[in-house]
Amino acid sequence: MERILTAIALALVMVSACTETPKEKEIGVYVPSDGNLDRYPTPEAVSGLLDSIASVGFNSIVLDVKPVVGYAYYESKYLEPIRHARGYDPVKRDWDYVETFMKEAGKRGIDVTLSVCTLTLGASQLGPDGPAYSDSTKNGWFCVQYLPEGLSDIRDSREEGVFCFLNPVLPEVREFVKAYVTEILEKYHPKSFSLDYCRYNNLHSDFSEASRRAFEEYIGEPVENFPEDIFTYGEHAWDIIPGKHYQKWFEWRTGVISSLVEELSDIIHSHGAKVRFWSPSWWHAVQRNSGQNWASPDAADFIAEEVARHGYDYISPDYAKTGFAKCIDEFELGAYLPHVYGMEDLESMEYAVYRAKNLLKGSGAKLIGTFAWEADMCDAMDFMYNNTEGGVTYFAVDTFVKRNLWGEARKAIERAKNK
Repeated sequence: MERILTAIALALVMVSACTETPKEKEIGVYVPSDGNLDRYPTPEAVSGLLDSIASVGFNSIVLDVKPVVGYAYYESKYLEPIRHARGYDPVKRDWDYVETFMKEAGKRGIDVTLSVCTLTLGASQLGPDGPAYSDSTKNGWFCVQYLPEGLSDIRDSREEGVFCFLNPVLPEVREFVKAYVTEILEKYHPKSFSLDYCRYNNLHSDFSEASRRAFEEYIGEPVENFPEDIFTYGEHAWDIIPGKHYQKWFEWRTGVISSLVEELSDIIHSHGAKVRFWSPSWWHAVQRNSGQNWASPDAADFIAEEVARHGYDYISPDYAKTGFAKCIDEFELGAYLPHVYGMEDLESMEYAVYRAKNLLKGSGAKLIGTFAWEADMCDAMDFMYNNTEGGVTYFAVDTFVKRNLWGEARKAIERAKNK
C-alpha cells in the first residue's frame, strides 16, 4: 500500500511539473536615475509609477541605482549618496529609494534588475559633478586620454559623451568596484544585477603608465614609442593610423574588461543573482571604442566572417578568445535603432538580433532586446519580444511619463504577446 501511495504521489508531482505554467518572457522598462529627485520624491510617487507600469502589461523594471555621475541612490560605505543634481535643491530622503522600489514592485508581480554604471564616477557636462571631482583619495584612479594634442586626465575633458571612467587595470579600482557591488547585493538581494558602463569611455583611453606596463607584460616586450606604437593621428581625432602594436593593444584592453566582468560575475553569482550585461548593438564599433567583447569564444568563425566582410582592421586573429558571454546569464542588446526590419540594413533591429545570436553562440546567455523611442513602438516591441529568448526592455519610462504614452505601450505589449 505504501508503494502505491508513493507511486501516486510521484505521479502527481510529475503531472504538476508538466502542467506548470512556464515563466513569462520579460517585458521590461528602464527606470533611470536622471530627473527622479523631483519626479519620485515620495514612496507614494514610486507606488504610482509602478501602478502605471503594471497596468499596461510590463512585468519587470531595470532600476538604475548608481548613475554615470557616480552618486549612489542608497546609503553607502563606498559611494557618496545622491544629495543634489543639476537644477534641483539638495535632497535628503528619509526613506530607502531602492528598497521601496523593490518592495512595491514585488507587490505588483514586477521583477527588478538593479543596474549600475560600473566604472564611472563623474561627468564634466554636469558642472562638472561627481566624486571624481570631490574625492581626492581617488586621484590617480582615472583613465588617461591620448588625443592629438597629447595625454591628459579624462576628468579634464569637457567633450560631450566623455565621462570620468576609472582605470580598470588598477587593482585598487577593481577592489573598490567589487566592494560597492557586493554592498548592493548584500543590502538588497536582487534576483538580477546589470553591469552597465563596464568598459572604457572610448578608444582614446586608457594610456596611463599602468596600462603601458600591463600591456608590455601581455606582449612580452617593451613598447619603444608609447603611445605612438599603438596608433597615431591624421588630420582629425577620428583619423586613426595603426601602429606596430595596434591589433594586440585592442585585444589586450578588451581582455582587461572581460577579466573584470568575470570577477564581478563570480561575486554576483555567489549572492544568488543573475548577471546581466548591457551593450550597444554595434558590436563592431564597441570593440575598438570601449573594449566590450560580449561575444562567446565559440563565435570565432562568425567573427572571422565579420572581419572579412567588413574589414575591421583592429581585430586580431586571437580576438575571439577575449569574449565574456559565458560569464553572464542575460545579454541586453541596446538596439536603439530607427528601423525594425531589413537584414541588409546594418542599422536595423533585425540585423542586430541576427548578429547578436551568432556572437552569443554556445554561451548560454539569454538575449534580451532593448529599444527606444526612435523606432515604431508596436513593431519594435513585437519583433524584439518574439525573436529573442529573454524578451524585451524599453528605454526609458520617462517617455511614457512625459508624453503620456501609456496607452500606446499597452497596445504594443498586447500585440507582442498575442502574436
